[in-house]
Amino acid sequence: MSLLRANASREMTPQEERYFLHLLSGDPMFKDFVRSQAMHGENAAQRIMKQPVCPKCERGAFYHKDGVACSHCGYMGASAHKIRQHIRGGHYR
Repeated sequence: MSLLRANASREMTPQEERYFLHLLSGDPMFKDFVRSQAMHGENAAQRIMKQPVCPKCERGAFYHKDGVACSHCGYMGASAHKIRQHIRGGHYR
């Protein structure tokens, strides 16, 4: 699946892939977002990787007003980084 690639130059490690699956687990709204992005062309992975990370549950969040809103845990506030930065930095480990 091309969405499981964090970077066009390499495949995801097993730990990165496990984190990406964690992003999708238990959150139907984020799954729908990923599904809709996948149907709209080849830049889908880039758009998904630019989404913010919820600092509370480490799942994908959505931009809301001056911060982020997590549809999984209900967190609303600031986010430190995006999914791409979260994976590259190894913050999920």
